[in-house]
Amino acid sequence: DHPDDLDAKAFLALELWKRRSDGIKIYSYLAIDALLNEVHAANPLHPCHHYRIHLWDSQRPAKALVSAATCGQTSPGIAHMWHMPGHIFSKLKRYEDAVWQQEASARVDHAHMMRDRVLPDQIHNYAHNNEWLIRNLIYVGRASDALDLAKNMIELPRHPKYNHLGRGGCSSSYGRSRLFQVLEAFEQWELTIQLCNTPYLEPTDIPREQTKRLRALGRAHLKLANKEAGLEVIAELDVLFNEQTAKRDAEIAKANEELKEEDEAKRKTAVAKIKEDKTRQYASAITGFERARDELNGWLALLDGDAKAAIEKLKKGQVSGPAIAHVYQAAGEPDKATAEINKYMPRHSKEVLPLVHSIRLLAAQGKAEEARKKFDELRVLSAPIDLAAPVFHPLVAMAKEWGLEADWRVEPTLADDIGERPELDNLGPFRWQPTPAADWALEGADGKKVCRKDYEGKPV
Repeated sequence: DHPDDLDAKAFLALELWKRRSDGIKIYSYLAIDALLNEVHAANPLHPCHHYRIHLWDSQRPAKALVSAATCGQTSPGIAHMWHMPGHIFSKLKRYEDAVWQQEASARVDHAHMMRDRVLPDQIHNYAHNNEWLIRNLIYVGRASDALDLAKNMIELPRHPKYNHLGRGGCSSSYGRSRLFQVLEAFEQWELTIQLCNTPYLEPTDIPREQTKRLRALGRAHLKLANKEAGLEVIAELDVLFNEQTAKRDAEIAKANEELKEEDEAKRKTAVAKIKEDKTRQYASAITGFERARDELNGWLALLDGDAKAAIEKLKKGQVSGPAIAHVYQAAGEPDKATAEINKYMPRHSKEVLPLVHSIRLLAAQGKAEEARKKFDELRVLSAPIDLAAPVFHPLVAMAKEWGLEADWRVEPTLADDIGERPELDNLGPFRWQPTPAADWALEGADGKKVCRKDYEGKPV
């Protein structure tokens, strides 16, 4: 009845997509897309570009490229509208474009929070946007930026309801997890040890988090051949493991004692249920301990010269493909090293670090020509790479042998389908800062003046 009502068409398209969760099948994504096309024909900046991104995100992301290039500009004061195009660019493995979108989103959030006195984690999507931004920064090789942002997430205010280490999906837990990931990905072992002695990676009484910390710390020591320090960390893990298993067993025993069932069959069933429940409750933490211990014992075996034992332990610890490939190479099994990295690469195309590991392995195997071909692939993606990160250091000598400059990166080129992007500084500040308190001066009951400045730098 109202063919010119653009919002009605937009909301219809949204509802047709959303009702999948109610079991209403979408028979034609293109039909829904056609509705959105009608809206955009009349108003190219209608914010239903957001809906098109959702529509094609898991189907054919390339169909939403125009919307990805336009979505933020339709509602520039809404951070989520800058975030959504990151879905499309990430799915298409255009990680540098995804990084731009996610930084734009963070800046708009910062402007909003600082203007309206909202703490970061009171905005539910803020932490997710930033942790995804860190992942994409890793993919493009921006080590120092990824490190800084992970640390910044940890620095944000710890609101007791919205942001604390025991709560998943918030800045402190995401920031800590991503910081571990950055340090491992870029092989920053000395920095890992330093940060484990700071509030960034401080000890915690949360078993899951303390296991991550000890795993990262032990890995760093053993990678640097600090065997004694590595053994001390393994011993700490064993203590933590024994504490958790003892706690689990004590809770099972206590629950058994408190059972009042007189019927023996019912009692046996109840006991079995208690044991099953407590085992499940502690399973995740105990599995985490076991994997961490396996990984550290793997690096210890490698340090002792037993590469084959190292591989067995590292696989139990679920260590990533490139790391296993390097250990196979150290074990004198280049074919297995090649198979391992080749298995890993297809799932991580257009990422910088898998190519780096492939080049390093080929060079170690004396396959200079193949290494150079991979190096040329890497150079296409190299503009944002942070060459100061240790993971890139082995490539310096190779670049020199091939007659390249010390800085072998190529100039960045912008794609021609990213739309009209505003200056990022116009969207908001790069980092959140607390809103300064207003100055005030009041007379106390004793007639003396009290000023805010009297309390500068102190809690008040």
